[in-house]
Amino acid sequence: MNVLGDGIFTTDGSIWSAQRKATSKIFTANAFRGLITDSVDETLAKLRAKLADLASSGEAFDLRPLFFAFTLDSFSLLAFGTAIGALSQDTPLPFATAFDYVQTGMARRFFEPMWKVTERYTEEGRRMKEETSVIDRFVYDLIEKRERAAEGVEMKEDLLSLYMKLRLDDGSKLSKVGIRDSVLNLLIAGRDTTAQNLAWISFHLLTRPEILAKVRHELENSPPVTYDTFKGLVYLNAVFNEGVRLHPAVPTSSWTALGPDKIANGPRVEARDFATLISKTLATFESITVLSLLAENFDLSLATGWLENVEMASTEQTPMYAFSLTLPMKHPLMVHARVREGR
Repeated sequence: MNVLGDGIFTTDGSIWSAQRKATSKIFTANAFRGLITDSVDETLAKLRAKLADLASSGEAFDLRPLFFAFTLDSFSLLAFGTAIGALSQDTPLPFATAFDYVQTGMARRFFEPMWKVTERYTEEGRRMKEETSVIDRFVYDLIEKRERAAEGVEMKEDLLSLYMKLRLDDGSKLSKVGIRDSVLNLLIAGRDTTAQNLAWISFHLLTRPEILAKVRHELENSPPVTYDTFKGLVYLNAVFNEGVRLHPAVPTSSWTALGPDKIANGPRVEARDFATLISKTLATFESITVLSLLAENFDLSLATGWLENVEMASTEQTPMYAFSLTLPMKHPLMVHARVREGR
């Protein structure tokens, strides 16, 4: 059972090339100024309202699920043309819970080369099959709804419509399974990596108030954050890049160079060099907008006793990592929130 199927992260050749071309059509400068910016702005407003409600309660809460809900809703708007309502839920959606579990299962397979055999007889294997079915039902339902809605009308341009229109080298369409694989691969990139980066960066800002003060100073002396201005926030971009360097979201996604090459706007690589690749523009834009929202509108503080009692990594002064395909924080990031004066 290959959870990611024949998606962009797991294929090469013509299938990879076709998916890459389709994806590149939506991740353009014009798209960022339109569809992508709109989806981020709409979801950002919901995140702000959710944080304001939590602040008014006075109770401590886990910050991590809010980031996952934000990225899931934002990406679903971009990919499917509709938010799935993660930020409006008090508990995680079944799809999100299933997705979290299968990521842990996929990470476990790196250490179990015979997993295709062993999972037939284990509880982990049974649950992997069950949770993958939850994911399949969720994605196939979205595809079928779009197919019904598109009958006789022009489809709006989002990732799902692009994949439905896609033609491979032989002129054939992607099958429904192929569309599922393509969307699911991008979902792991659009949801988990950004949410986890935001959690790690928030931890560092909460424990380093002098850095947060510099971020706020830069924001106070800069224009509102948009796609056209976010790259001008030099210090906040440096904070984001340092967070990604310290906590790469997908450490298992790596490549070995077959021959020498020069990465565009990057370093030269030689044959047999080992590299980990990190997606940039969408993750950076989303992260900068969320970090700006938090810094400008809320005073966050770690819950009393959290830092003293949370399990820490043995090699660094950060909370323990969870075992997963990506690199999430293992335990809740418990905080209090207060709406800043004048906001």
